[in-house]
Amino acid sequence: MKFQVEKAAFSDAVSWAARTLPTRPATPTLAGLLIDAASGELQLSTFDFSTSAKAVVKADVFTPGKVLVNGRILADIVKALPNRPITIEINGSRVELTCDRSNFLLPTIPDHDYPALPELPTLGGTIPTALFAETVTMVAVAAGMDSTLPMLTGIKIEITGDSLTLAATDRYRLAVKEITWQPDTANMEINALIPAKNLADAARTLTGESVRLTFSSSDDGEKLIGIEAVGKKMTSRLLDAEFPKYKTLLPADSSTIVTLNTQSLIDSVKRVALVADRNSPVRCSFNEGEVILTAGNGDDPMATEVVECEISGDGLDIAFNHQYLIEGLNAVGSASSQLMFTSPNKPAVLAAAGSTTPNYRYLLMPVRLNG
Repeated sequence: MKFQVEKAAFSDAVSWAARTLPTRPATPTLAGLLIDAASGELQLSTFDFSTSAKAVVKADVFTPGKVLVNGRILADIVKALPNRPITIEINGSRVELTCDRSNFLLPTIPDHDYPALPELPTLGGTIPTALFAETVTMVAVAAGMDSTLPMLTGIKIEITGDSLTLAATDRYRLAVKEITWQPDTANMEINALIPAKNLADAARTLTGESVRLTFSSSDDGEKLIGIEAVGKKMTSRLLDAEFPKYKTLLPADSSTIVTLNTQSLIDSVKRVALVADRNSPVRCSFNEGEVILTAGNGDDPMATEVVECEISGDGLDIAFNHQYLIEGLNAVGSASSQLMFTSPNKPAVLAAAGSTTPNYRYLLMPVRLNG
């Protein structure tokens, strides 16, 4: 096997395939990235029995062939190389990589036990790439990271016809985004729980005008989601867990609605939080057209700042984890935001201002105030 490929395209393809590789593979084979060179292109594949990824890139193939090498090491090397053509060929039991005046020799990995990649499911639809990336990013911020609670580490996808809803929660906040997409069939009904990390990684790196999402049907054995865009494909096993019934958490109405400048509140929360630990709360006192932000207490450092706002309803005092509040405000992505309250002891809902039925809602649990 021998080929030459442009650095930028190869680096992008290797990074896409290698990003799903496990940090601690059960066997050396599962740390491998399979390079298949033939017919003027390279197919780069990885699979750990849970997540698969494949990227296709054009190349000058002088001698067709296949080779399995350590994917993470290859990705690190290619990323660091100068922007010059890369030549790769098999040299005995090693792969020789040459770029300009750089030369690397990597041991090959026996590929006789390398698993066959699963086929992409066929039931699904398409969504604009930019909308997919924005939606996943806005929701993934609320996903949990505790592997002992797998139902909280996923993003729930609910599809009814052309309506697609994504939701994620870590018990302390909940993010829900509703969008429209183009399903293959008008009466499609799908419920799936996808690992949030896999979906977020894919959303950050896909290119092209649209993304195709596909799901295993009820007759299929293994439950998978397939994600496909220009030159890139991946599958991920669905989480076998019950996602919380989140719709019951979203309040039907609000007794107090506060409207304010999103960036002003973000900046102010960041400043007062300088005297607080990462998980320390920021107290918010809403009254008479302003919110007073307070962090710290007693003999510890303290900070106070005032932000103008519009208040509809009764004033109230409430406290939030400042990091969760900042992440929610950033996710809203609107110049003006609304905070909707029912009481100081119940969750608040964050959304973009100006809509009676916002398509993105970020529910945030309050922190109990002392005194």
